[in-house]
Amino acid sequence: MTDDQFRNNGEEPAASQRRIGLRLGPIVGLGALALFLVFIFQNGEDSDIHFLWFDFALPFWVLAVVIFALGIMFGWFAKWRQGREKKAANSAD
Repeated sequence: MTDDQFRNNGEEPAASQRRIGLRLGPIVGLGALALFLVFIFQNGEDSDIHFLWFDFALPFWVLAVVIFALGIMFGWFAKWRQGREKKAANSAD
């Protein structure tokens, strides 16, 4: 059941009651992406990376993109897992 169905005693909302407009999540996401791109263009020099027994140099923007991509994948995985748990809880009821 959606939030609108809870508000309307389980009935589907009328077309005039449905929400129209932009949601906050995509707007915040685009803002974060814009800030990230500015950060990347301002930090293009090489960086020395020391991780455990590995030492190497690579452009800082490559490291930033890899970390950003890993963060996005982790977020998608967490949301997917939360959806699975919620679905399992709803089917158990």
